[in-house]
Parts: sequence; C-alpha cells; structure tokens
Amino acid sequence: MSRVLLAWELGENYGHLSTLLPLARMLRQRKHEPIFVVRDLAVASVLLGKEFSFLQAPLPSESNRQSRVPVSYADILSGRGFGKRDVLAGILHAWQVLFDLVKPEMVVAQFAPTAIVAARQASIPSLQMDTGFECPPEVRPYPCFRPWMKITREALLEREDALLQTINVVCGWRSEDLRTALRADLSLLITLQELDHYSGRRGGRYIGPIFSHNTGEKFAWQHTTGKRVFVYLRPFPELRALLAELRQSRAEVIAVIPGIDRELADSFSSEQFRIISQQVRLETLLSQADLVVSHGGHGLTSACLLQGVPLLVFPIMIEQWMTARNLERMKTGLRVSREALRKHGCASALSDLLTDPLYSERAAAVAAKYRSYDQNKTIDRLALTVEQMTAGIQNHQARAH
Repeated sequence: MSRVLLAWELGENYGHLSTLLPLARMLRQRKHEPIFVVRDLAVASVLLGKEFSFLQAPLPSESNRQSRVPVSYADILSGRGFGKRDVLAGILHAWQVLFDLVKPEMVVAQFAPTAIVAARQASIPSLQMDTGFECPPEVRPYPCFRPWMKITREALLEREDALLQTINVVCGWRSEDLRTALRADLSLLITLQELDHYSGRRGGRYIGPIFSHNTGEKFAWQHTTGKRVFVYLRPFPELRALLAELRQSRAEVIAVIPGIDRELADSFSSEQFRIISQQVRLETLLSQADLVVSHGGHGLTSACLLQGVPLLVFPIMIEQWMTARNLERMKTGLRVSREALRKHGCASALSDLLTDPLYSERAAAVAAKYRSYDQNKTIDRLALTVEQMTAGIQNHQARAH
C-alpha cells in the first residue's frame, strides 16, 4: 500500500477536485491511501465530505498576490507566489512540513505548480495531470493567451527569467530554463487534443478528459417533443438577461446554477424551466440534450463533445474564452461575450444552435471519433502509472539500504 498526496492549488470551483476524485477512488479500491491537499476547503467539503481526508494547501496571502492581468502562464505563477522570494520560500517550506506530516510516496498534482517544485525538493516522485491551460507547451516563452494586448516576446522572456531566478535562488538550483524548473517526473494532458487551449502543441501526451458525471441528484427530461437545453452556470451580472432569452426559446430547460438568488430562481421556474442549485447527474441529461449552455468549463465541455452535444458559451475566465475559441473553430459551439449579451442578447446564437444542423453534426463527428474512449479505462491506467512510479522509488530505497 502507498500513500498518495493529491494536490490542487490554483483555479476555482469544482472542476479541479472533480478531476482528481475518480483517481482517488480507484487508488483506494487498489488498497492505497489517497490524501488531498486542496485550495478551497469549502469545495472539498462538498465533493469529498467524509469520504477522504483533506488538508489546506499552502497559498500566498491576498496582500502577496500580484494584481496584474496575466497574459501568459508565467504571469499566473508570478501572481501566485513565484514572483517574490520570501513568499515562495514560505510556501515551499509549508509543503515540506505537509510532506513530513503526511509522508506521501507520491504526489499527483492538478494545477499545483508549487507542489511539483516542493516534491522535487523532497525527492518525491510527481505526476502532473492537467488540462492544456494548466500545462502550457514547453516553448520559450510561454504563449501569450491575450494576443490583443500585443505583449512583445522580449517582455514575456523578461518575466520568465525573473521567475526562474527566484526559483533558483530559493531552491538552490541551477536550472537554465523555467520549464525545467517546473517539470514533474511525468506530465499527462487530461483533455481531447481538439480542446487543448494551446492548439498546435507538439509532443503532448493526451490521455483524454476526466470528469465526474455520475454524482448528484437524478433529474430527467419531462417532454418527448421540443428542444432540450441543459444549463450549467454560476451567478453573474448578466444571468437574468440570459435566463429571459432561454425562456423565450420555448425549449425545455434544466438549469443548474449553484448559489443562485432564490428570488431570481423563483421568478423563472416553471414545469418547463427548472432551476436547481445542487449538483445533478449528467449522464442521462447530456445524452438527450440538444444544447448545453455554460461558461465553457473544461470538464463539462469535454462531456458534451463526447456525447455529441453543441454548446453556447459565456466565458468569464480566460481559459473559458480559449475553450470557446476551440469550439467555434470546430463549429461545435458559439461564444457570446458578456458585453454582447448586455447589448444584443443571445437569441440569434440560441436560434442558430437549435436549428442549424451544422453544429450538432460537427459535435456528433467529434463523438464518433472518440466513440471508443472509456474514462474508466483512463482512470485505471492512471492508477497503474501511480503504482509503477511508487514501486520504482520503493525499489530504489530498498537497494539503498
């Protein structure tokens, strides 16, 4: 039996833990001991409950986070502890204390870059399992994901070099490249190649998406005729306008909106338009949906394309915008900005997606391409990989003694 630490440091909401949870269950089924170290204890309480033990991940305080709008992965790191030597040193020390307490034989990282660096310091093997956005291609500099800001290559390199110097000083390393300093022992991309936020990546090891689609309450479509629209959103300023447009479409709507204002939900709720604030099981809902409306989160988007369902996306984060760009390139979805929603609504996009067969045909083509994809087999192979990596270090330690 091995003790495996599953780390999540960056990103919001349920998606990151939902990615790690199926692997944790498989590891426990194989008689290993998974322990989570998480960014958000409230999210962990909802998803993990009493099923797994979890601890708070070391994070920089709000006052030590940089407010500059990130244009590349280097900026994300800079704003989350890598930009200041004393902050990075403190976070890495806290990870070492956690390692001493937990005594893991393996670290599995999901958007957890300092966990990977700390594992390297402690000579603990690490497996990085990320979507494309969380694991950018190994090019120098990292790609700029806000090209309209016209940041020069020299400026991007300057920011990366500053981070590399900080890491080398704090860790006592002599890494010549930021990518080397941040590299896990094994990096796997848990996405479809078509959904990689950095299209055109070379050398990526794609193993397919992992998402939790069978947890939560069961709901079913009530009508056998008409269009069916599944909605998964978070409350945002334009939500009321969007719900009004959906009601005008006359489709049957099941809308999952955690944290929605009760008064707002009641004003739209009807037999034809159900609004739910808790998690629901997606399997049956997606397989019978004509359209999904979301912010463009990676897990739900992956599940939709594997079911051949087009999407209407309202991005609120840069990685969601990048996902929406991929959907539009494939003609499997459309994107509407918040500004466009305020000024013009989304009736035209809704109508196109519900009536033009192009979008459903293109989504069906993606589903057909990946018809043989089995998430359970991917999780099983991941668990086997973890076992092989921990066995390797255990054999090495045995020989040393």
